[in-house]
Amino acid sequence: TAEENFNPITNGPFKLKNWINDQAIILSANKSSFLYETNSVEELIFKVVPEYSTRIIQLKKGEIDLVEDIKTNDVDPLINNKLIEVVPISGRDYEYLGWNNIDPQEYAAGNIIPNKFFGSAKVRKALTNALQRGVVVEEYLSGYGQLAAGPISPIFKSVYEQSLKPYTFDPIIAAELLAEEGWIDVDNDGILEKDNVEFKFSLNIPSGNPRRDFAAALFKNNLKVIGIDVTIETHEFGVFIENLFTKQFDAWIIMWVVPIPINLNISWYSDLETTPLNFTSYQNLQVDNLLDELEIVSDKKRKNDLYKKIQLMLYADQPCSFLYWVDNIVAYNNRIENISISPLGSVRNCWSWTVKN
Repeated sequence: TAEENFNPITNGPFKLKNWINDQAIILSANKSSFLYETNSVEELIFKVVPEYSTRIIQLKKGEIDLVEDIKTNDVDPLINNKLIEVVPISGRDYEYLGWNNIDPQEYAAGNIIPNKFFGSAKVRKALTNALQRGVVVEEYLSGYGQLAAGPISPIFKSVYEQSLKPYTFDPIIAAELLAEEGWIDVDNDGILEKDNVEFKFSLNIPSGNPRRDFAAALFKNNLKVIGIDVTIETHEFGVFIENLFTKQFDAWIIMWVVPIPINLNISWYSDLETTPLNFTSYQNLQVDNLLDELEIVSDKKRKNDLYKKIQLMLYADQPCSFLYWVDNIVAYNNRIENISISPLGSVRNCWSWTVKN
């Protein structure tokens, strides 16, 4: 609410013209910028349109010109619209099933001890092996995505560890790994147990996301096959996020967008006080040492090697189950010219856009 936020000092190709709370942010061309040209876009309006279906209707009517996160079942109808171009952006957005590596109740009391279910890397590997992640990619995403092996996408060719292959769906291996960790169905009731504790937990998802509803139901059935009882709980998004930050969940599904430049510290560094986005509470001092070196090393080859080593460690530890890279499908009105959609963003170089009358 600070006044400075509504009157920022700018030196880019656009200036803030108006901010209508919960409705729109309006930018006007900065004609004193060296990026401005006489045929540049004079004004950009970022509209707040909460309902997805309304965004699609307005796009088709030409009331808005660009929409991100198009659902796969809307792709073909939009492609058939001669006024609209559809472009998938690959490699920046991945979904993961998070396992809280520490006990949430103990953390609330100021203690850090391993989670009784997910504190073991071997158990987390088993869980990843048990999930039919490919079904979501093929049936729900209609191929607009690919299985994930870690937090760095194959599109980042210089830093991606090529040897990594996504964990395969193999419930037999999953059951064997769990048995090695002592999770066995002793009383033959269909649920694994260890130290008189049954393997039961809640899988938390935000409400209003059909893809996560689909995935959660699928994964619940997958885990039931190997003797794990899952209850699906949905939460309003604000409550969901709050519970993530306070580490109250045992398990959840959420999406992560890879920042550019790549920053692994924010998700995987052990200091939970300085890295609140480390939702899984993953802690590995070897990984910390590599991340620390990444912060100071300047040699490009060494930096690439460090990224690859970190990926190998995360792959082995499976702090979460990396599910799939999800294409961000962007649709825009073809009256916009000189537009370049890439993993760097859909409004990248927007000062170069021109608009056909």
